[in-house]
Amino acid sequence: IHHAAPALLPGGFAGVDVFFVISGYLITGIVLRELAEGRFTLRGFWERRARRIIPALAAMLAATSLAAWAILTPEDFAEYAKALIGASLFASNIRFAQRTGHFDGVEGSLPLLHTWTLGVEEQFYLIFPLMLLAAWRWKRAAVLPLIAATGLASFALALWLAPRQPLLAFYLLPTRMWELMLGAACAALPFRPRPDGRLAAAGVALIVAGFAVIGPASLAPGLLFLLPTTGTALVLLFASPSVGAGTLLAWRPLTLLGLISFGLYLWHQPVLALAHYVHFGPLPAGALIAAVAVSTGLAALS
Repeated sequence: IHHAAPALLPGGFAGVDVFFVISGYLITGIVLRELAEGRFTLRGFWERRARRIIPALAAMLAATSLAAWAILTPEDFAEYAKALIGASLFASNIRFAQRTGHFDGVEGSLPLLHTWTLGVEEQFYLIFPLMLLAAWRWKRAAVLPLIAATGLASFALALWLAPRQPLLAFYLLPTRMWELMLGAACAALPFRPRPDGRLAAAGVALIVAGFAVIGPASLAPGLLFLLPTTGTALVLLFASPSVGAGTLLAWRPLTLLGLISFGLYLWHQPVLALAHYVHFGPLPAGALIAAVAVSTGLAALS
């Protein structure tokens, strides 16, 4: 919604912060479970991540590159090509941190601007399993303190860097690591909290509040981003099918959207960016709906 019609949801870009918490939770749960069962290998973990990400990403990059070659001016296509190299190497976040604001990107970079989050994710996949494996082999009780210390250090760095170097703070893993570590801490707790409808509902409310109060002028990531990230942690810890928030999130249309979410992430930005480029300005409502529909269809196929 934020990328399609920013005026409707100015704080919608905080959805990526929600995603980072969920990702940290899922990846940590997978790694710790396999370590406990004695079957974790770095090669196996990285291979599964590659199978999950690379085929769909490669298809999107190939199709977008053909469309960009046909549509963009030579100058903008040169910028696109640089972004393509960064996205192909899972390093576009590093490139964008040097010059491209999330809200004022260079035209040629816009179709692939969203891949900065994939760069953060892939860098996390490379580093974090090594940290967990080392802590597990040294002293299993050190896993949760390591996660907490890493998260606190990252959050302190984000608060310090955001007003000084906002692009570096926005795009780079060291200042996003605290969000991933918040999810990781939820997965690494030595016990599973009992479902609690009030706390789960409070989590949903905090996420919604984050979308409402965060805007393009907010320091990102900063203190306001504790709203959606803490809310996500509460949902992860306390929601279940037996409480209201769990029932809401298990609603069939939402779970269907979840099943195609990676594809929708990959396709929506290039479709919207190239449609805006061709139209030379804001898209009419009909064209916007069509672009969202095309993105959803490509996501389902992907």
